[in-house]
Amino acid sequence: MRRPVPARRSPFAWALAREELGPRTSVLEIGTGTGALALHAARRGAAVTAVDVSWPAVTSARMNALLHQATSGPVPSAGAST
Repeated sequence: MRRPVPARRSPFAWALAREELGPRTSVLEIGTGTGALALHAARRGAAVTAVDVSWPAVTSARMNALLHQATSGPVPSAGAST
Protein backbone atom coordinates (compact mmCIF):
# COMPACT_ATOMS: atom_id res chain seq x y z
CA MET A 1 0.00 0.00 0.00
CA ARG A 2 1.37 3.39 -0.97
CA ARG A 3 1.69 6.03 1.76
CA PRO A 4 0.44 9.59 1.21
CA VAL A 5 3.20 12.12 0.55
CA PRO A 6 3.00 15.88 1.21
CA ALA A 7 2.62 18.05 -1.89
CA ARG A 8 6.10 19.50 -1.58
CA ARG A 9 8.84 16.94 -1.87
CA SER A 10 11.34 18.50 0.52
CA PRO A 11 13.90 16.17 2.13
CA PHE A 12 11.92 16.40 5.37
CA ALA A 13 8.62 15.54 3.69
CA TRP A 14 10.29 12.62 1.92
CA ALA A 15 11.74 11.32 5.20
CA LEU A 16 8.41 11.73 7.01
CA ALA A 17 6.59 9.82 4.28
CA ARG A 18 8.91 6.85 4.81
CA GLU A 19 8.22 6.61 8.55
CA GLU A 20 5.65 4.29 10.08
CA LEU A 21 3.39 6.77 11.86
CA GLY A 22 0.34 5.85 13.88
CA PRO A 23 -1.46 6.28 17.19
CA ARG A 24 1.57 5.13 19.21
CA THR A 25 3.93 7.58 17.50
CA SER A 26 4.95 10.97 18.92
CA VAL A 27 6.34 13.67 16.65
CA LEU A 28 8.07 16.87 17.77
CA GLU A 29 8.49 19.41 15.00
CA ILE A 30 10.88 22.21 15.92
CA GLY A 31 10.62 25.26 13.67
CA THR A 32 7.19 24.30 12.36
CA GLY A 33 6.59 27.38 10.21
CA THR A 34 3.23 26.80 8.52
CA GLY A 35 2.82 23.41 10.20
CA ALA A 36 2.54 21.44 6.95
CA LEU A 37 4.72 18.54 8.08
CA ALA A 38 3.07 18.46 11.51
CA LEU A 39 -0.36 18.29 9.85
CA HIS A 40 0.80 15.47 7.60
CA ALA A 41 2.00 13.48 10.62
CA ALA A 42 -1.24 14.22 12.53
CA ARG A 43 -3.34 13.01 9.59
CA ARG A 44 -1.47 9.72 9.76
CA GLY A 45 -2.41 9.36 13.43
CA ALA A 46 0.69 10.58 15.25
CA ALA A 47 0.51 12.69 18.39
CA VAL A 48 2.19 15.91 17.26
CA THR A 49 3.75 18.84 19.09
CA ALA A 50 4.89 21.67 16.85
CA VAL A 51 6.97 24.61 18.10
CA ASP A 52 8.43 27.74 16.59
CA VAL A 53 10.09 30.86 18.01
CA SER A 54 8.06 33.09 15.70
CA TRP A 55 4.55 34.08 16.80
CA PRO A 56 3.47 34.72 13.17
CA ALA A 57 4.59 31.20 12.26
CA VAL A 58 2.67 29.75 15.21
CA THR A 59 -0.42 31.73 14.21
CA SER A 60 -0.07 30.40 10.66
CA ALA A 61 0.32 26.81 11.89
CA ARG A 62 -2.72 27.14 14.17
CA MET A 63 -4.82 28.57 11.33
CA ASN A 64 -3.73 25.71 9.05
CA ALA A 65 -4.63 23.19 11.75
CA LEU A 66 -8.10 24.74 12.04
CA LEU A 67 -8.58 25.01 8.27
CA HIS A 68 -7.60 21.39 7.77
CA GLN A 69 -9.62 20.23 10.79
CA ALA A 70 -6.72 18.59 12.59
CA THR A 71 -8.49 17.29 15.68
CA SER A 72 -5.67 15.29 17.24
CA GLY A 73 -2.95 17.87 16.69
CA PRO A 74 -0.72 19.60 16.12
CA VAL A 75 -0.93 22.23 18.83
CA PRO A 76 1.71 24.74 17.82
CA SER A 77 3.33 26.91 20.48
CA ALA A 78 5.96 29.63 20.47
CA GLY A 79 8.93 30.20 22.68
CA ALA A 80 12.58 31.10 22.70
CA SER A 81 15.37 29.02 24.11
CA THR A 82 18.15 30.63 26.11
